[in-house]
Amino acid sequence: MEGTTQQVAVDSDPAGADCTVSNSQGKWPVKTPGAVTVQKSASVLVVHCSKAGYQNGSAYYAPRMSSMAAAGAMMPYVGLIDAVTDASSGAAMIYPDNAFVLLKAAPVADASPAAAPQSAAQVAPAAQAATPPPGAQANAAPVTTQSPQKEHQ
Repeated sequence: MEGTTQQVAVDSDPAGADCTVSNSQGKWPVKTPGAVTVQKSASVLVVHCSKAGYQNGSAYYAPRMSSMAAAGAMMPYVGLIDAVTDASSGAAMIYPDNAFVLLKAAPVADASPAAAPQSAAQVAPAAQAATPPPGAQANAAPVTTQSPQKEHQ
């Protein structure tokens, strides 16, 4: 038997994320980089991380049968009994020793006045100014004005 727990190292990019490692046997918190001891299970190991300024990220790790459990299953009598015991307790399964989660930077909200939504009262004068007065040429080029520039001597 290999035991019913396993240590898993958890890391993220960027480091310093708060993570929860979970499977059908429970949930375990860890801050990256760090390590956590999990209960083995035949269920998927989920690593979910979050950090301020970043989108949440997750990684999923399927367990596999350990080589000792597979070898034990091939041995008559005692090996078979151990294999059945390991399988029922989760000891026959192992997860990867290392888990990694990549966190993407959160989109930055543009707080500039140009990006702020305009009210109907603000939009209406602009729309009126874009409409040529009656009798004016509809396809005339727009007029722009510039401030006089001071000459450098």
